[in-house]
Amino acid sequence: MKLFTNLYKLFRPLDASHHLAFSIIPFIFIDKLSLSMIFVVFTVFLASMFNFGLNNAFDIDTDSKNRIKQNKNPFVSKETKKYQLYLALFLVFFIDIMVSFFLFGKTTFYLILAILFGAFYSVPPFRFKKRFVFDMIFHGLAAIFFMLFSFFVTSINSNYLIPSIIICFLISTLFNFENQINDYDADKNANLKTTVVMIGKKISFFVYLILFIVLYLFSIVIIKEKLPLFLLILGFTAFSIQVTNLVKIFLKTGKIEVSQFSYLYYPLYIFAGIIFIQKFIYTIL
Repeated sequence: MKLFTNLYKLFRPLDASHHLAFSIIPFIFIDKLSLSMIFVVFTVFLASMFNFGLNNAFDIDTDSKNRIKQNKNPFVSKETKKYQLYLALFLVFFIDIMVSFFLFGKTTFYLILAILFGAFYSVPPFRFKKRFVFDMIFHGLAAIFFMLFSFFVTSINSNYLIPSIIICFLISTLFNFENQINDYDADKNANLKTTVVMIGKKISFFVYLILFIVLYLFSIVIIKEKLPLFLLILGFTAFSIQVTNLVKIFLKTGKIEVSQFSYLYYPLYIFAGIIFIQKFIYTIL
């Protein structure tokens, strides 16, 4: 039982599920859903879990100094033998690549590149997660190649390629800012040169909100023909209210409520959900 618990901590499937957004972005631009999309999401999910596991394997130095993360990283807690954790990492990687090659052939190249850039982000001597600006770039590149894998598997109109890349990079950067703001104190104490540590927590908070606004406005322009105008306005209004609340809390207390960041995504989730329901209905009819 303890082994399974530590494997869950190793692969962080809940965090990996958030990265499925990168593979789902291209689906917005297709007319009909297909079975291949399920396998695309599955292979990206396994690859994301592998990247999170790899990140844990090389975060021993910093996580061992963080009381919160000590019990979340099985390489630090040492409750499971290291060879078992490395074996689990290899098996997930091997199964993922084999399934992808069998189903999608040469397009697996993009999935491998996503994993490779994830490794550049986490693994020494590169370990770009500790380097100013490069942390955002390489996290974004890994996300973009996940998206490209999905994009080319589903053979989407090339006119949507650049918009998909922009949306993907914005979401990736937001995810990274959110994580780094949350880890600011631990990263600063560990003397890491992350983007948030270098520019400061307060500035990062406002950069994060500005990027979110850009994401919303750009997304609305892209999907304006797929949803009623009143719904887009309603969603952006709800988002704006949440942004205003976060800024008010910060101005009054000086605190950045990272726990409330997730609410900013809700209107986008609703937009995507409605679009996919429409596509599902169109597919079965």
